[in-house]
Amino acid sequence: MSSADERALPVGTRVTANPLITCGHCDYCLQGRDNLCSNRTLVGVTRPGSFSEYLSHNARISLLQQGNR
Repeated sequence: MSSADERALPVGTRVTANPLITCGHCDYCLQGRDNLCSNRTLVGVTRPGSFSEYLSHNARISLLQQGNR
């Protein structure tokens, strides 16, 4: 899998998401230490959606699934 960037992905593109959602602008996030973000939330723990068939989220946490062409 590779990270999806902030561009719009075509409808039907298969992705999975990292359930850890971070702010992206604190010192920890800027250092690449997202797991230490004090503003982090976790899908299924601090926000609903872990058992959803579909989930709306920021492209920053999307990972493209192999086989998308």
